[in-house]
Amino acid sequence: MSLRMKRFTTAAVLVALYVVLSYVAIDLKVMKLSFAGLPVIVGGLCMGPLAGLEIGALGAFLEQILRYGFSATTFLWIIPVAVRGLMVGSCAKKKGFALTTFETGLIMVLSAVVVTLLNTGCIYIDSRIYGYYSFAAVFSMIFVRIATGIVTSLVYLLIVPYLVKRLRVFTSQLHQTEGTEVKA
Repeated sequence: MSLRMKRFTTAAVLVALYVVLSYVAIDLKVMKLSFAGLPVIVGGLCMGPLAGLEIGALGAFLEQILRYGFSATTFLWIIPVAVRGLMVGSCAKKKGFALTTFETGLIMVLSAVVVTLLNTGCIYIDSRIYGYYSFAAVFSMIFVRIATGIVTSLVYLLIVPYLVKRLRVFTSQLHQTEGTEVKA
């Protein structure tokens, strides 16, 4: 199998996993833990920033279309997930795809905070466009949402190193060619 086909297949599977996992969450009353971010993080860690961005953007786009249909803010909601993939993938690439557990946890927590802030911006814009804005509705729970993102990242840290190790067997050559033309 060519490198291009391996990259395409791996990314497609991770996009599909994102969509499926976006429907799965653990509701703890005060916070909701979702596993949708896992494929984006694992893709970025194993294949780099471009793949992380692609997996996040395509996965979020499909989730938006399947859950809510197309609207004026559909593309807006894709940005936070795509940025997470780009952030995680950029850090992995910068470190030669050899992040320590601490570095992996740190980038996952930082990306969770960035995603929460971007999602808050999306809520703000969406609420202004569709006329449901209130300061309390948009901003009152931001610290709870940030805490939820951090807790989710720490839960992810229990399984991400295992997933990355397993996926690296398949993708070890892919990150070496990130950003270059892959010959079939």
